[in-house]
Amino acid sequence: MSQPALTPEYIDGLPNLCGSEDRIAETMGRSGPFYLSESGIDFDRIQSAFAIALHMHQPLIPAGSDDLRTARIISNLEHMMNHPHIGDNHNASVFRSCYERMGRFIPQLVSEGKQPRVMFDYSGCLLDGLCRMGATDVIDRLRRITCDRAYRPCVEWLGSAWGHPVAPSTPVQDYRLHVRAWQHFFAALFGLEALARVRGFSPAEMALPNHPDVCYEFVKTLKDCGFRWVLVQEHTVERVFHLAAHHVFPLAGLTQREHRIVFKHPEFVLGVGTARVGKALHCAPHRFVGHAPELAHLQRSRAQSVHFTAGCARSSRCTAS
Repeated sequence: MSQPALTPEYIDGLPNLCGSEDRIAETMGRSGPFYLSESGIDFDRIQSAFAIALHMHQPLIPAGSDDLRTARIISNLEHMMNHPHIGDNHNASVFRSCYERMGRFIPQLVSEGKQPRVMFDYSGCLLDGLCRMGATDVIDRLRRITCDRAYRPCVEWLGSAWGHPVAPSTPVQDYRLHVRAWQHFFAALFGLEALARVRGFSPAEMALPNHPDVCYEFVKTLKDCGFRWVLVQEHTVERVFHLAAHHVFPLAGLTQREHRIVFKHPEFVLGVGTARVGKALHCAPHRFVGHAPELAHLQRSRAQSVHFTAGCARSSRCTAS
């Protein structure tokens, strides 16, 4: 079983959130593939598929004592377990079980000859809180199914943030630090080899920025951190089948049956010159794709959107239309 290979999870009582940026970058720079050789699945025969992703989060709160000025920062889960008679805190043991039960289910299913698959999204605050409250059994079970070669093909971790920052309303530089902090702590808990396999990203609330500048920085952060795809809501994605030749096809590089992410908020595009949109989204004139000829008409109809080509974490080409 692979062991953590970064630095200790805690340094002077504080979680390991930074300081190994070069090692993280080298790890996330690996090309893969990461699961294909171990999957045991003939993907050429698949006609339909679905995926399960479990989103887990508990905030950190100042509740280690009654005096907020000196209270120790603890997990909300720990506070619930210490005060079971308040509100719905009696559910704390159930929540705790939810965080570790995949560590029991997956080995059992594998021993029965099955091939379970699940994706995990645990915030950094939750992982930190579990460690601080002494829930070593939870972390150990997660580590086993993450690192043990018998079980790791069954589990795909999704990248997350340290806290639960909502991308549209979080300063872009802070959001990047949240993502970097999560990568550091995850590598300290589960190892750099495990981090190298984390290529998808799950944004809090699946919220995508609407403002072009913020959206560009969001995509750039994920790309710079080594992620290749992002989890979004169903209505965010459109299938492209038949587009007129003068529309987005030649501008954004879309091909038949390709996906695009569409941000339908005309207030951020209406009245803004296309060149300005291109500059804001790309910050480099030579990377600006261009604008649709009918932009003026669409401005009158208030039907414009910002389109990102499929795999926007790999290529940030776009157009306003």
